[in-house]
Amino acid sequence: MNTQDSQTNKDAKNAIEYPILWEYLIFCTDKESLKSTIEAKFSGLEYSFADSKKTTNYSSHAFTINVISQNERDEIFKILREIECVKFVL
Repeated sequence: MNTQDSQTNKDAKNAIEYPILWEYLIFCTDKESLKSTIEAKFSGLEYSFADSKKTTNYSSHAFTINVISQNERDEIFKILREIECVKFVL
């Protein structure tokens, strides 16, 4: 097997099949603000929002939503990242 075949097999194994439930881990400074902003921005869509951990400065929350493409996944990431109280998104 040559290097190109090996890379093709690796890419096939790592390919994401859509639609898929995708979980974003969000770290923020204000849970209530985050929750109300998510409710407004994703109104009418089915998603889940759950608490994960709380530290002195931040809380983390799992936001899970069905995505249909890489572009939609990236757009949701961008929307979440731009919420004022959000420090980072994984």
